[in-house]
Amino acid sequence: MPHVVEKMLGHELGGVLAVYNKHNWLDEWREVYELYAERLVAYLES
Repeated sequence: MPHVVEKMLGHELGGVLAVYNKHNWLDEWREVYELYAERLVAYLES
């Protein structure tokens, strides 16, 4: 999800998202970081 990636990169959400979206996205961040770690490990093992 683009808004999760933006927050993970330290970007501020703009427009309506900045006003209404106050969710911390920790569960979504964990899922993305786990996927990234799996791909990184697979790459390093190949």
